[in-house]
Amino acid sequence: IKDLSQPPTCASLSKMMTGCNALKRLVAKATKDKHLLHEERLALLMLCMHFGEQGVAKIHEIIKNCTDYSKEETDKMITHAKDHRKYRPITCARMQDMHICSKNCAEILARSGLSPIKLAYPKAKVDAKLELVEDVEKTQYIGKTISVPFKADSLIGSSYTLPKECVFTCSEGCPARTGEKIICEHNNKSGETKVSIPDDSDILLSFTDSPDAVVKKALLGFAKIPCLKPSFIHMEKKSFYHMQGIMITSADEVIRNQVFKNKTVETKSYVAYFNGDNINISTDYIGIGKIHPHPRTQKTTFLFSKLERMLGNLDEFNPSPEQLEHLKAYKEMDKSEFISKLADQ
Repeated sequence: IKDLSQPPTCASLSKMMTGCNALKRLVAKATKDKHLLHEERLALLMLCMHFGEQGVAKIHEIIKNCTDYSKEETDKMITHAKDHRKYRPITCARMQDMHICSKNCAEILARSGLSPIKLAYPKAKVDAKLELVEDVEKTQYIGKTISVPFKADSLIGSSYTLPKECVFTCSEGCPARTGEKIICEHNNKSGETKVSIPDDSDILLSFTDSPDAVVKKALLGFAKIPCLKPSFIHMEKKSFYHMQGIMITSADEVIRNQVFKNKTVETKSYVAYFNGDNINISTDYIGIGKIHPHPRTQKTTFLFSKLERMLGNLDEFNPSPEQLEHLKAYKEMDKSEFISKLADQ
């Protein structure tokens, strides 16, 4: 089983804690009754641990209300869960089996979620939900916001650092310097223009592998600043995006479901860019973003601004003690001898 755990991208711990009624009940119980069952602590841990240090702090904040709280034991439990068991986010179904949650809430059903961690993500508005990456060729989705499950096959080179917010200033004062009559359309008298670039704008694609002068020229056009002397304008980058090129195909989970339905799927690879951090190859995600023609090649290109790792069927698999013993025996087995026996058969 692959370790696919990672901090969720574009997610808010507080939104998950306030959006899930079961979690709110656990927090209230810890505060009022000063006690949580082992299963209840485990559920908290299996959700909060995926939010890095903020999540660890939240686990301690809740459990320290209990009379049997121990910082050392809680840290040991967190380390064991993260480094040894490598728990994925607990599902709503598992929490219902533990009698922590009564049923799937309306919010989870509306988001087609499997786990309370779904509530941590912004509720994105999409124009279309695609089942396969290849569906982009069936209808015209250029410029539309879509969601699609996909598999990240490989990374394309290194990540890019691209401008997110810029400030343009004209310190020279063109009319006074050149004597030319220029209608300056800066948005205030100081000659300063602030520019914010949306995280799914196609202009970001034109920035990849481009020198600073080209980026500046494109941003001047994006900000609609007409100027006869653009070389006098100073551009200061205030904040940045981190964008990674990836090759994607349809998600393995979706392909398996298609095969089970006896449907033939011809998979293709597509170029995509993810505007964010934390993406692993050989991993299934649900991506939300826009589809653009690439400025240089005009090829259909996905620009994802939000990603959420897909939860597959293995997420609810819990090996029995007998299965764990078989796995331990297999790990200790001489593999060469085992292969020879198979070959003889």
